[in-house]
Amino acid sequence: MIRSFQGTIRSYQGMIRPFQGTQQFFISQSRLYTCVFYVLTIHLYQVRDVSYYARKGNWTDEQTGEKRSGVRSLPQHRYAISGEYASEGFTFRSEYVHSTGNAFAKTMTNTNDGSASDCNLSAIGNKADGFYALGIIPVVKNKVNVKARYDLYRNNAEWNSAKTFYEAGADYYFTKNLRLSAEYALVNDRNLNKHNYSLINTELSIKF
Repeated sequence: MIRSFQGTIRSYQGMIRPFQGTQQFFISQSRLYTCVFYVLTIHLYQVRDVSYYARKGNWTDEQTGEKRSGVRSLPQHRYAISGEYASEGFTFRSEYVHSTGNAFAKTMTNTNDGSASDCNLSAIGNKADGFYALGIIPVVKNKVNVKARYDLYRNNAEWNSAKTFYEAGADYYFTKNLRLSAEYALVNDRNLNKHNYSLINTELSIKF
């Protein structure tokens, strides 16, 4: 399903990488800078040593080649900057996030399978980043919106791993509590042999 255009600016208290173990938070140093110019809001959110992934199992030490077992923790470091303009139904929003920290080689999907105890590190590197920019424009106020979004994620902070969404859509409000949405996305995923594919999503939303 195409990810929603609506919502607030994303929070990067969590990790940019997919869930790969037990996530725990230890906020040691964090700063939030916010500048507001009329309806333009800019956030600079910097976090250091705030969390780590932990997994219990076995791994081969990358330096010595020795077999090890126990609980392995992977510290994560990241920062994000975002900006938003919102007025009279118009919304323009953008955000960039960068993460440094190793990931486990296998994503844990089931605590009972072998990946749950595999603590070897991923070979993709220790950096990742993401960026998105979106716009929502009212064609008929409180009735019809058109929207577009550019969304990029690179799991090693290099272009050879880029996964990019080019999205466009529209919303039609029957009432303030009943909305029909239609969205199309062209996806370019450089991790696949066939880079390009399309997604189409329609959704009827009822708010109580």
